[in-house]
Amino acid sequence: MDLLAMMQKEIEELQLVDKVAIKDHIYRRTGEIFKYDPAWTFASDEREKLRQKRVDIRNISDLYITCYSWAYMFKDLLASFLIPAVVKIKDDHAYVESYIYGETYFSDLMLNLEDIKRIKFGMKSIHNFRLTNNKLYQASNSININNSSDTNSFNTEILLEQFKQRLDNLKSKMNYDQYVYQTFKIAEIFINNFFSKPNIGFISGIKFICHLLQTFISNNYAPYNTHFFDVERGVYKEIYSIPLNENIKYFAYEQNDDGIYKLHEVSKETIDSYMNTFYSMRSYNLVLQKKAQFNRKEVTKPIFMTKDEYIKIKKK
Repeated sequence: MDLLAMMQKEIEELQLVDKVAIKDHIYRRTGEIFKYDPAWTFASDEREKLRQKRVDIRNISDLYITCYSWAYMFKDLLASFLIPAVVKIKDDHAYVESYIYGETYFSDLMLNLEDIKRIKFGMKSIHNFRLTNNKLYQASNSININNSSDTNSFNTEILLEQFKQRLDNLKSKMNYDQYVYQTFKIAEIFINNFFSKPNIGFISGIKFICHLLQTFISNNYAPYNTHFFDVERGVYKEIYSIPLNENIKYFAYEQNDDGIYKLHEVSKETIDSYMNTFYSMRSYNLVLQKKAQFNRKEVTKPIFMTKDEYIKIKKK
């Protein structure tokens, strides 16, 4: 894929000439197109390789990025539109500062994995803004200092509020466990009906599920969740357990045969099969009917496996 040619065509069709608007368009589009690479989370021995990974904007070979590859790609794209920018690195994290009309702009798609999630799920970005306020240049900068490219995005916040009102009407009719279970069923409908798209990715998806649960239940709600994965095969599954009366209900966020991540309810037998097939992180956090059924391949210390550890465990 020739990303630069794509951006040039889109910007021309949109008749964008203001450089702030061009920057904002590129920012949002990279958030829509690319996916955060789960290998950064689940294969720590690959991190140095991922730090050094660079994207050829004329020949995109894959859509997985980290803060490093995105920052250098974003800088290169801006430079192609004569927008000066530099990559900044702090605390093993990369972001971009650009300079337009005498002002400095901050852009960070990956900060707390927030904007890449928000963009994919139709919410306004929050880490793409003007840092300075040089009044001498304000007459030249006619674009709103916030995210002008966000104005045409799908208004997820309004939809979330509508779903929240439905759930609020149920609160008085059920106990807490029942309410949490119904919240997961609403999240299942919300994700599968409105965001069944191939470009979401695993990390953005589970971040959004957390956002949904905290919106619908409480800001402090923390689910009983576990990561199952096989880095070599690129398989990632998020499992949630919900105590419900005398039973345990399970939901999985995983890819279907079309490569699209969906949230759906699964059986205890499915969880057992995952425990015998995949490696796990945080399985201590999964509520099971029998704690003794934890997978012998469970990885808790250290949180991240090295490749040698991965191979050693797999041979057992």
